[in-house]
Amino acid sequence: MFDEENLMILNDENIGISKIELDESDLRVISKNGKYCLQVCVRYNWQDINNIKIGVKENIDFNEYVLAENNEPVLIWPSICYVEKISNEKIKFYIEFNNFSYNNLC
Repeated sequence: MFDEENLMILNDENIGISKIELDESDLRVISKNGKYCLQVCVRYNWQDINNIKIGVKENIDFNEYVLAENNEPVLIWPSICYVEKISNEKIKFYIEFNNFSYNNLC
């Protein structure tokens, strides 16, 4: 079942979300305390996303993922990334970063 709650989990703790911004080129998610910001460059063909059938998950790769802590950004790469079409008006972005080793940070 789809849970409409927006989550930002860091080190197994839900740190909450204060703001989500989405435009044609970027998705920005800011934590409740303002300490963390995830920016995903989503320069993507939105027509492809619109063509996903309701209830279907599609793996997707975006151009760049940046996580900032206290305004100090670092490039990171997700272990799982997909889009799910919930309805004609809603899509779900799921981006999971499991490994913050030096291999995944730039």
